[in-house]
Amino acid sequence: MRDISQRQATEDALADSEREHRSIIENMIDVFICTDIDGKIMMVSPSCLAMFGYTTEELIGAPIAQLYVDQEDRGCFLAAIVAAGGRVDCYLAKAHHKDGHEITVSSSSKHCRDADDRVISIEGITRDITEIINVNDALFRSETTLRDAQRIAQLGHWQWDLASDIVE
Repeated sequence: MRDISQRQATEDALADSEREHRSIIENMIDVFICTDIDGKIMMVSPSCLAMFGYTTEELIGAPIAQLYVDQEDRGCFLAAIVAAGGRVDCYLAKAHHKDGHEITVSSSSKHCRDADDRVISIEGITRDITEIINVNDALFRSETTLRDAQRIAQLGHWQWDLASDIVE
């Protein structure tokens, strides 16, 4: 009789690890995307439905370029990864949602290499930053309007530090 308890423990640990990693991918808010070197989507997290309006089944096997508003942005993105030594952080691009509206995304991605150091895929995380961009744009417009109004009215603004009694 052969003792297989060690093998069973190893298989159980592997199954637990797979469940944990699957849970991370399935429950993340940002989108995990892995493409082959030709840009075909090999894996994508279910959060793609909320961000892009597509199910994982619709995207797996599809060219990632279809998500870009300007398809040339994919080439610029790939060039940025190469220029940065195989990894890029916070790359901004415009993307299409399935319903047609545009979103602004920030992607952090890297080359994945095989044992012979050849690039075999690109994987990364993409975040929808449309709301952040919109808030920043509104703030900029508001500040510009205030500056213009102060200039026209020949007013200014100042700040008084009570502790030092300095007016700036």
